Amino acid sequence: GAGSSSGPASLHKLKYSREHEALSVELLHAAGAAAAAANGTPSPPWMLFQPLFKAPAGPPFDHCDVSFSNSYVDFLLLRFVSGGGGAVVAELTVIDAKATGKVKVGAMVQVAYYALLLETLIATDPRLAGVRRHLRLARHGGVWLYGEAAPAPFLLREVRDKVDAFLRGGGGLRALLSRRRKQQGYRSQEWRLAPSCRNCGFHDDCRADALPAGASGGARDT
Repeated sequence: GAGSSSGPASLHKLKYSREHEALSVELLHAAGAAAAAANGTPSPPWMLFQPLFKAPAGPPFDHCDVSFSNSYVDFLLLRFVSGGGGAVVAELTVIDAKATGKVKVGAMVQVAYYALLLETLIATDPRLAGVRRHLRLARHGGVWLYGEAAPAPFLLREVRDKVDAFLRGGGGLRALLSRRRKQQGYRSQEWRLAPSCRNCGFHDDCRADALPAGASGGARDT
């Protein structure tokens, strides 16, 4: 895993840091280089690690009024598989762990967002320029439910396309950030202020909008 070179304790200290993000990209680069050097023979070992990735510059992460937070992927499964024509590629499967007994839509959206972020990172990050053709996202994502021995897989494409459309499309995030929506104020927003919002940096702003509208409630999520 990611702690193999520096030890689990050292990796724990790196979490939530720029060094962790750099290490995560370094591991992707190493995986691509290993695939390129595999000489047509897929390597049997799998690697499971917990990376940190920042939203890269460029679409669909280019909204001037939005700052995307760091993405802490629970698990990234990396395995070396045949890429056709005798080539070997490092295939990446995004897995999110949930303390629940069933796969929920929100978990699939989260996995799809991480997959979209990774796809964009691989295609655009100059640190991966020499190995990106040896890296690819798996067709499936996974949600690892509480107490289960393995993640539950699901096809990424449909969910990923919807997330991508929300980020890029005119009726999604861009519409929510439009001047017209801002002028309409809280009456145009379909959300509730919840206890889980208290740790958010925008809590006070949302509270100022929510209270006049009577939108403060006990919903678990915004």
